[in-house]
Amino acid sequence: MSDKYFPCKIYNTNEENYPIKSRRGDHPAFAVLSMENDFGIEQAKSRIRKIKPKNIFIIINGQQSLNIYTDDIADARFGQALTGSDRISDKDDDCGIWKGDFKIHITDSYKSVASTLFDEYGSRDLIIDIVNAKYEWDETKTKNSLAFSNFIIDLQDILDPINNKSNLRFCIIGFSRGGMFALRLTKWLKEHAYGKEKIVITIDPVQRWIKEKDWDISWAYWNRWKQKWEQGNRADVGLNDFTRFFPILKAVGEKHYNVFERDTWNSGGSVNLPIGCAVEGAFPPPQRLTGNRKGNNLDWYNEKSYNKLPSCPPYSQFDILTQNHTSMPVKYKDWVIDVVHDNFSTPEIFLTPSQGDVWTKVKITGTVDEKYSVFIENKKIPSQWHEKDKYLSFNVPKIKGGKKYISVGKDKYKIASKLFIFRPFISSAVPPRVIPKLTITLVGVFKKKGCVFFAGEKIDSFIYKSDTKISFEVSKNISPGIKTVHMEYDNCISNAWNIIVCDLIGNTNTKELHKLNCKWLHLMKPSNKRLLYSKLDNPKKYGWDNCHWCIGGSTR
Repeated sequence: MSDKYFPCKIYNTNEENYPIKSRRGDHPAFAVLSMENDFGIEQAKSRIRKIKPKNIFIIINGQQSLNIYTDDIADARFGQALTGSDRISDKDDDCGIWKGDFKIHITDSYKSVASTLFDEYGSRDLIIDIVNAKYEWDETKTKNSLAFSNFIIDLQDILDPINNKSNLRFCIIGFSRGGMFALRLTKWLKEHAYGKEKIVITIDPVQRWIKEKDWDISWAYWNRWKQKWEQGNRADVGLNDFTRFFPILKAVGEKHYNVFERDTWNSGGSVNLPIGCAVEGAFPPPQRLTGNRKGNNLDWYNEKSYNKLPSCPPYSQFDILTQNHTSMPVKYKDWVIDVVHDNFSTPEIFLTPSQGDVWTKVKITGTVDEKYSVFIENKKIPSQWHEKDKYLSFNVPKIKGGKKYISVGKDKYKIASKLFIFRPFISSAVPPRVIPKLTITLVGVFKKKGCVFFAGEKIDSFIYKSDTKISFEVSKNISPGIKTVHMEYDNCISNAWNIIVCDLIGNTNTKELHKLNCKWLHLMKPSNKRLLYSKLDNPKKYGWDNCHWCIGGSTR
């Protein structure tokens, strides 16, 4: 388990005073990320005294205490994208509800926002990962306030060794109910003079309609009579169309980024349900993620109200492509990381050369010194420090080819990473589906002296076109299925690439299936040909019919 997860302590994952629904409770489940065993609050305080961090990152997950009727699989999945959380414990015997224990993935196991920030900033800053804020939309205001207050007590304890807290910079990232928690936390930090700057990133912050109305500035809505978007108060909105209005919340940080969608529903004429929100003046993601406002979106969104959305905030924060709340963290994970990079600088290293074979000597310059170690995918490798010219070097070990990150770090903390290509490396195969005697072109980084292996057999003759392209013909006797191709030379082995060998050719115009030796194939237009593998594609399930002549049994 230690190979997959952070070994640090995770607080409050299974509160004993909630025996039936033990993932509920009023103490947020969180960890101060570290690669040290049982690293907790006291160890974090000791580390703060040693490294004197300038930045504090706090990542806050969405609701993780749903009931037996909710989609726990989706609930767990969106938790991973942001906080890297993984559900560990068994079901509760009394009612079948998950108990609430967590582990947190390291990057090599699953790349989350939390693990990425730890890799890039954890050596000199603090990463606090809240896997379950217990700040729920269907709970009482008192219960949520208690959960928030309990986390504040822990946060004050963690940051106690820092004398001048007003000089810190905070990055607060929250999803769903964690987004509302992030807003409240930022407001508290501001009121108590914590931090000279608070960067807030929220993904689909979910407001409780009645209990959190004090966060409202105004509401945006589609005026069906004037055929345009306007802003007003709650009374102006009406309750007849929930996808065409949204609240606009107060921005409490120095800089705010936000995106939201409108996957909500009506219950008895009330909107006392989670509602995705805009944030006043927040920067949106790029429009390639949120959707073109000119009608080139999914069919159900191609309507006048969305085509007339203004391009400025808060309307630009509206994701009109997404209609699934729980998919938002996966979609916007990379955007969040990019935003952090834009606001918080990272150390940088440079690799010379940037690609190589086994035993290639690689020079590392940039943010390095004699105390640094070199890692390939979390595995420490031998390296040498060159005092005169101030650089690190290592020889490429025997490792399977591909794109992998070279990292440098001190102790168990990575400082900086850079992508390195281990040759030989296959980046793509054209075409990805083949039939016997068809030519495959491999694209990647190769050497002329290598050998190609396809479906476990060595290819005696292949065409070396360049260092980036080689091609070969598929054997006429190959059986259909998913086959792998790779390349070898000296002690180097490339990554494996899957290629589908097909047994049918479909006519997309007539929806007919043909064997590879059908006598009528020459009459089919090349643009209508589709290669299919019967066991993988199951074409009969999707309405394809057999050719009367070569397969038989046509239903037409």
